Amino acid sequence: MKRMPSLPMIAVLATAVLLALFSGLILPVAGVIPLVALWALPAALVIVFYPQAFYWMMLALVLLVSGTVQYFTDHGQLQWVASGIGVCLLVSGFLRGASAGNGVQRVTAIDASLMVFAITATVSTVFGEGGAGHLAAGLRTYLPFLGLYAYIRLGGLQAVTLRRTVWFLLVVALLQWPVELYQAMVIVPQRAAMSQVGSAFDSVVGTFGGPRFGGGASGSLAIYLVFGMALTLALYRNALLTGKVTALCLLALLVGIGLAETKVVFVLIPVALAMLYLDELYRRPIRFLVGSLFALGVLALLLYFYFIFFWEAENRGNVWLVIVRRFSYSFDPDFMPAYNWPGRMTGLFIWGRNQDFSGDVYHWLVGYGVAAATSQSTIAGPGVAALKFGLGTDVTGATKLLWEVGLIGTLAYVAPLFLAFVSFGRVLRERAFDPLLRAFIEALRASTPVLALGVLYEVTIVSSPTMQLLAMILYAVAARLELPRLACEPRSLRSVHA
Repeated sequence: MKRMPSLPMIAVLATAVLLALFSGLILPVAGVIPLVALWALPAALVIVFYPQAFYWMMLALVLLVSGTVQYFTDHGQLQWVASGIGVCLLVSGFLRGASAGNGVQRVTAIDASLMVFAITATVSTVFGEGGAGHLAAGLRTYLPFLGLYAYIRLGGLQAVTLRRTVWFLLVVALLQWPVELYQAMVIVPQRAAMSQVGSAFDSVVGTFGGPRFGGGASGSLAIYLVFGMALTLALYRNALLTGKVTALCLLALLVGIGLAETKVVFVLIPVALAMLYLDELYRRPIRFLVGSLFALGVLALLLYFYFIFFWEAENRGNVWLVIVRRFSYSFDPDFMPAYNWPGRMTGLFIWGRNQDFSGDVYHWLVGYGVAAATSQSTIAGPGVAALKFGLGTDVTGATKLLWEVGLIGTLAYVAPLFLAFVSFGRVLRERAFDPLLRAFIEALRASTPVLALGVLYEVTIVSSPTMQLLAMILYAVAARLELPRLACEPRSLRSVHA
């Protein structure tokens, strides 16, 4: 017998259809403002009564839809939709927090760190030289994901939603390789024929977005696939995946990593695996050593695959010299891949060389304001720092943070990674968890140093939507686990104890 739709669901769908019809009539005649007013009340009602709808919309939009639309249409305006969803989650989180008990409202170290970042960003922007356009661009970068953090942190994510989230995040990682295969077989040859600057395989970005024939979010894709690998192994460790399913998942993830030419994985994968199996080093050292040797063997095969398919045709010399050459430029403080664009280390050295550490203390402490380091923006153009010091001020997350919020804001934004790592380790030692939640915490803990290294590699948790989403989920889960036991613990993000 089929389950009939409930009356509230029918009412919501009918209201949405009517509002859509009215919107089509109002927009051509009266413009945007009356349209916003029309949707304000139903949006407010959804925020109060159905906030999880916004949560799932954000996950689907950021991880699957927005990047794909940007890739194939060259339009990234869906990020503004994500910003609106983030504001709704922020409002919902604060409403929930205001009505919750004192335990939820207690300020954790992660909360305090993000508050310092928000205050620093506000001060640097108010006293900066950027206009309203740069303020809007900056808010679009940071605000939606701080809203996600507030929603989860203040109790919006119930236990059943958390479980679905874990599986959803894994499925997203497993879905990347078919998309990458299409990009490698269809888009990469087109880009190679056009003789575009950079590697043609920069166009392999999965669903994470970027221009088809320009540099995309391949670094973010690699980091997410490493997270997916850690999550797969954590689920297997907790008896939630069989050996065969685990092997198939790891194969899919390795194919995804192999299709995207991203050298940083050879650093990130060992770090993630070491963090995931750190307890094995003390309990079963021989088993840890054997597993390490096996992992190194797989990485060696992957590295040789990279050499054969990506590097051999463009480089002369033996395998070892080519590999050293492909890695060493990332550490060159003078490397410039283009005349107006610095390398990763070069970007950090440019920031250091342009600071008057004794005379202009303000700018190296709190920066030039949000979006000041943005090299390109559809609504504001280059930021203040980019115009003054040259493009590439946002070449990595580290340089972007240093230019926009200074040393104080940078430390405040990345400190939760260290705090979360310590917190996850402590709760895993001291408490019993439901196997699925325990696996998720183990995977998040293994991913914290990966995200930290990613800040030095690309924009990651600073302005890459997928990485910001993952980081804010990580921050919020860690902060939530720091709270004292609550009366509503079985229904909240708290563990269901074994």
